[in-house]
Amino acid sequence: MSAQTATTPSPIPPADPRWAVLGPGSIARRFLSQLSASGGVLVAAGSSSVERARAFAAEAGEHGFPDVTAGTYDEVLADPRVDAVYIATVHTGHADLVLAALRAGKAVLCEKPLTPDHRTTTVLVDAARRAGLPLVEAFMYRFHPQTAALLDLVRDGAVGTVTHVDAAFAFRVEERSGRLFDVATAGGGILDVGCYPVTMTAAIVQAATGTAAAEPVELSAVGTIGPTGVDEWTVASATYASGITASLRTGIRVEDANAVVVHGSRGTITLRDPWTIGGEPVIAVQTVDDAGTERSFPDVAPYGLEAAATIDALLAGRVDAPQMTTDETLATARTLDRWRAAIGLRYPFEAEAAEDTPAAEDTPAAGEA
Repeated sequence: MSAQTATTPSPIPPADPRWAVLGPGSIARRFLSQLSASGGVLVAAGSSSVERARAFAAEAGEHGFPDVTAGTYDEVLADPRVDAVYIATVHTGHADLVLAALRAGKAVLCEKPLTPDHRTTTVLVDAARRAGLPLVEAFMYRFHPQTAALLDLVRDGAVGTVTHVDAAFAFRVEERSGRLFDVATAGGGILDVGCYPVTMTAAIVQAATGTAAAEPVELSAVGTIGPTGVDEWTVASATYASGITASLRTGIRVEDANAVVVHGSRGTITLRDPWTIGGEPVIAVQTVDDAGTERSFPDVAPYGLEAAATIDALLAGRVDAPQMTTDETLATARTLDRWRAAIGLRYPFEAEAAEDTPAAEDTPAAGEA
């Protein structure tokens, strides 16, 4: 049986799957604005601050969800109406909430990165597989039709044999304050947005080679660690088993083009808006023997698409979504660990976490008491 297949049948949600949001911040509000496009219904909001949960529940009414209860994380997870949860806390808050949600029998869609390191990520993936419940890492761009079309072009050899990928996600924050600059919440560019170039490049390599989960066989990097102790700008050079190379760039104090360029033996594929995918994104294909073509995509609701994919996984008895599998999540976590190690970035909580991370065995399989 595949590692991605549940060992115990999952409960079947109603026609309108019922969601809860844990961590009602800015990205959770984007999820809220698009949830109705998935056919899902928001029924609960949980937070470490019940006041914030209540404010979020009140806002939900403006999006067509008038009956949202608000409470603590434990209260929301105990709600029998909830089929699935969307977790959008800071990075270091994900692990405990994912494990608690799985114990409560909920499908989980969790914001990226799933955890700050591979060791903890392994614990969560093992827990989901034992519980027979979906655990989907919420890279919303992976669920957008533009990404699917890019990978189809690569598989079809639109630019010949893929040789190199250039991928960047970086921006400049003027003030060194907030979670992005806080080592206690695993701040910095690599984990917050460097994971986008890593996962996109892996998907391209997978499409080009037919592999299930790609990660570099060689990775080196240079970068700048700022005065608060997090990475502010870094460039990684990666080589994959197929020989495909990549340049991966990220940062929170430096502007970049924030594009993806796939270099092939006969041309290039360029995504000028691969991450936020606003308006009508465009894929440009340029080959040595034509004038170039462009394909645009209508505005869609990628947060709604990832919610729908999570419910589809639950209905199909899977523990992940094909757009972002748990094997890919594990490979990503290993790559991000290696990138941080290459520039000498280690969070102060990591040594303590190595001793205190809960074991996957603490999460019962579906149907256990």
